[in-house]
Amino acid sequence: MKLKDPYKMFKIPTVNKNMKKILSLFFGMAISTAAMAQDADIKILGINDMHAAVQNFPKFAHIVDSIRSLHPDVLLMAAGDNRTGNPINDMHETPNLPMVEMMNAVGFNASTMGNHECDHSAQNFAYTINESQFPYIVANAYPNDTLKLHFQPFRLFEHQGVRIGVIGFVQVNQGGTPDCLPSKVDGIRFADPFKEADKYKWLRNQCDVYIALNHIGLENDTLFADAHPEFDLMICGHSHDIVPGIIRNGVMIAQAKRDVKYVNEIDLKVRGGKVVEKKCKLIDVCATKGENARLKAMLEKFSDNPILNKVVGHATTPFKCREELGSMMADADMAVAKADLSIVNAGSVRYETKDAGAFNVNDVLRLDPFGNTLYVVELTGLELKALLEELPTTDEYGPGYAAGFQYTIVADKKGKYVVKEMKTADGKKFNMQKTYKVAMDNFVYQTNTCMEGKPFTETYMKTSDALIQFLEIQPAVDYKGVKRVTIVGGTHR
Repeated sequence: MKLKDPYKMFKIPTVNKNMKKILSLFFGMAISTAAMAQDADIKILGINDMHAAVQNFPKFAHIVDSIRSLHPDVLLMAAGDNRTGNPINDMHETPNLPMVEMMNAVGFNASTMGNHECDHSAQNFAYTINESQFPYIVANAYPNDTLKLHFQPFRLFEHQGVRIGVIGFVQVNQGGTPDCLPSKVDGIRFADPFKEADKYKWLRNQCDVYIALNHIGLENDTLFADAHPEFDLMICGHSHDIVPGIIRNGVMIAQAKRDVKYVNEIDLKVRGGKVVEKKCKLIDVCATKGENARLKAMLEKFSDNPILNKVVGHATTPFKCREELGSMMADADMAVAKADLSIVNAGSVRYETKDAGAFNVNDVLRLDPFGNTLYVVELTGLELKALLEELPTTDEYGPGYAAGFQYTIVADKKGKYVVKEMKTADGKKFNMQKTYKVAMDNFVYQTNTCMEGKPFTETYMKTSDALIQFLEIQPAVDYKGVKRVTIVGGTHR
């Protein structure tokens, strides 16, 4: 039986604060008149942080097809960060079009907003929403009407008389935005997801199954479950963890790593209008042997881009960790910007390993997909120390990677970081009073309070272009065993 959406007949306009109140009252009255729920077995597929991994979609679609052949009314839902991470998608002439078309082809029922959904622009996110054949659901974001972001705070589905409520939340950092370049989300006000969930507790009484699509990270998910036991299920994302259906305070939490490598298959048994049993099974997407022919053809069409396949450099040894890759990126920024030192935030390094051999444009843009621009800021050694200590608080991936110097940083039990020692690249004492030209990207500059008011020089170059330029002038690169950052009491994510 095809899953019904009793509210599909209503075209939902851009949702602002007043509209959310109207929707809450309207849907509350509408559902209160619904018939009593029947018993049913609900099957849900949950995925998160796909990051435009279109290369895995043919296998992913085959899995969905196989399950849908047995359970035609299965719900397929995403917990945000559908884009950013693959230049086939992100650098397409219409950014994000490949993911839109492939998600439509697979047959998603809903997605929430992740912190990277506006990486190109809020206008591009509006395009994504308008072209998607499923709703984007987010309850704690309030866009200006001029942005025309047509997402909804919640959505209600009906399956064999069982009413299923789905609500979405995106993480908000200390700066009041998701973890992205703040200028990308200008015109959107973000609220605390915990407090916003309180406003929708009435929805629990209007449905038999209550689901949250949470893009807030596993640590916050556990706290969210503690604070909101009214949910039956939370399909989660942001922290890229494997969580095959743990139960916390009666709430099932499911997360499936990232890059379409896994999907969670969730079964909910509903009896008498209540969920009486919950099961979850993690499916390894990459291990499946079948492929969906239509999605394979779409992938081949979108991958036919000779620009991305251009070789720009070579690595004589494999990269085995993020720090080796991050150190190369920092070296590139420092060299191209003609700076004395460089700092790269850990979250800018988007994969962990790279085989020896050719480096092509696609490899570079997957490593550094954000389109951030390169700045040069004059800082004393003491000011650089302050930046190094603040950076782990604005980038949950941990301390930044360095070029031109090395340092040791200590984390206490409360997560506060203190730089204990700084040395020059060759291990000598670092002059803390000297002023240095420090290369960094605009994300680091704009998201750390210690940079406020400091003048900067704009290079008018993307950091990814700096890396391409750096690789093109090197005979080859070798970063095996390179380590410039020592972390005590903490780690990189």
